[in-house]
Amino acid sequence: MSVLGIRAIIYGALSIGVVVSGIVLSSLGRPLNMALSTVHKLIAVASVVLAVLTVIAMRKGGGVRAMDLVLVIVAAAGLLALFATGAFLMNDGPVNAALLAIHRAAPLLTAVAAGLLLFARLR
Repeated sequence: MSVLGIRAIIYGALSIGVVVSGIVLSSLGRPLNMALSTVHKLIAVASVVLAVLTVIAMRKGGGVRAMDLVLVIVAAAGLLALFATGAFLMNDGPVNAALLAIHRAAPLLTAVAAGLLLFARLR
């Protein structure tokens, strides 16, 4: 298996960990459980670091095609939306429904873009 394939498996596992910890965190209600919230954030940061390192390696290892660049930008926008909305949702006040909707939809956008990028690079 290639290094890109191994990184994709690790990224997928981290992404599943973020989603599962987010669902559990949400189901526990407010105030948020700080220990689980910290784990959720650390897994998210680890997945972003791995994604950035993978994009850098792709760029060095053969260039990035225009379609790859579009998918990277879409995935990065999804990750940025997740971090921004997550920061606002951490407040103890009432939950803004629009921010919560974005925070729940952005993982799908990010996963689709990352999956398409992986598919394009591995075929």
